[in-house]
Amino acid sequence: MFSIKKELEKLKDKSKEILFCSEEIDKEKQELRAKLENSFYEFIKYFYPVLEGRNDFQDGMHIHVIAEHLEECYYGNVRTLIINVPPGFMKTYICSIMFPAWCWTKDASSKFFCLSYSSKLSLKDSAQCRFLIRSEEYQELWGDRFNIRRDSDAKGLFANTTGGYRVSSSVGGAATGLRGGFVILDDP
Repeated sequence: MFSIKKELEKLKDKSKEILFCSEEIDKEKQELRAKLENSFYEFIKYFYPVLEGRNDFQDGMHIHVIAEHLEECYYGNVRTLIINVPPGFMKTYICSIMFPAWCWTKDASSKFFCLSYSSKLSLKDSAQCRFLIRSEEYQELWGDRFNIRRDSDAKGLFANTTGGYRVSSSVGGAATGLRGGFVILDDP
């Protein structure tokens, strides 16, 4: 025999289960967010597959060292940093693409001026940074903090809703009118 009271009790129990699962997911999400915000190195490892579409991350001491030194730049302990590593050691990936995205997890009002020897390369790096920020994985963790502004969403310049932006140009290109809190010269 059908009993409304019994069915309501079952629904009540189910909703408690769902609420408990939801709280566990939120706790895991908060822990992951804190881990990635507090370690640029962990951020790099976590988001590498998002950009590459595969998880063949090749760890190395140089990645730890670059990440550590860029963290010091973010915190203001290092004002000028020169990174010399051979081609293929992820310098562009870490500095021009991932660093701005990581900084925005901590302070989305951060401003970046990113230069390269080639306008084409500079725009490619900007597009990858924007792709990372728009990724489902990134948005799941920080989408509640800021969004890319619709009126300022180009490869050469994209800005967010909290005042942060990332400008891209080449060494010979126009570089007036905007200031970057962080200036990144990649293979000038």
